[in-house]
Amino acid sequence: MRTSPAGPRWPFRFAGIDRHLQDGVPLYTVWRDVYDVRLKAAWRSFAAAAASPRVAEILEIPPGAPVLLREGLNLDEDGSPTVYIHRSCRSDRVRFVANYLQTD
Repeated sequence: MRTSPAGPRWPFRFAGIDRHLQDGVPLYTVWRDVYDVRLKAAWRSFAAAAASPRVAEILEIPPGAPVLLREGLNLDEDGSPTVYIHRSCRSDRVRFVANYLQTD
């Protein structure tokens, strides 16, 4: 499931974004390259949950099946909330990778 822009400034700050989201261009690439917005993660949450009927249909699993719910908030360089993340992942396709090497 996709990320959702956060905050009341969304319709104005990213006006016309739909025309840039063609041919599979990632949303974060458009924000960076078109709107000069660089995002950083503020927090992330991971929890076990049961798939709602809507999530189950999208993920092609039975309603109530276990899913991993990932939520979070991204901030722009000014510290303004920009993206609230609410994603459901199939529990049979989850993989965690932790990279502790710092890259600049």
